[in-house]
Amino acid sequence: MEASLPGMEDEVFPEVTEAAEKYVKVRDERMALTKKEVDLRDSLGALMEEHKLEEYHDDELTVTLTTNKKVKVKVKGDDPSEE
Repeated sequence: MEASLPGMEDEVFPEVTEAAEKYVKVRDERMALTKKEVDLRDSLGALMEEHKLEEYHDDELTVTLTTNKKVKVKVKGDDPSEE
């Protein structure tokens, strides 16, 4: 990138500004969702521990609490190798 000459303003490209603004909006939404996901995962792990469960199954879900207290959730039909 070239440095601007003294007294000259940088050229503005509206499409670059617009793309950057869209990116920031989506990035910020993702970051907020990531925090919410972590909070929900931790709550699920606490419930698994409260009920002394290492695995939980129902018609649609399999929840596993790993030895390092991480939660893994599989939804029936999510894995194409199951078909």
